[in-house]
Amino acid sequence: MSESKKGKDTLIIEVKPSYAPISYYGRYFVRNGSTIQELNGKELTKFLISKSDRDWDEYAEEKSSMDDIDIKTVERFNGFS
Repeated sequence: MSESKKGKDTLIIEVKPSYAPISYYGRYFVRNGSTIQELNGKELTKFLISKSDRDWDEYAEEKSSMDDIDIKTVERFNGFS
């Protein structure tokens, strides 16, 4: 759509809100108020998880195994030692 303002043609671009960050050449951006912020690292992970309707502890670490669990630490956490 276009319109004329002060005798000059103006192009109007309407962008609908997005629940997810926008990827541009492998970088991710979100709009926050009147600013655009780049998300990366932990910020990007936290943002994506918050929008997925899941908690971080619902995701399994694919590179881990049962051998990675320290039983003494688990027992201490549960108050057994």
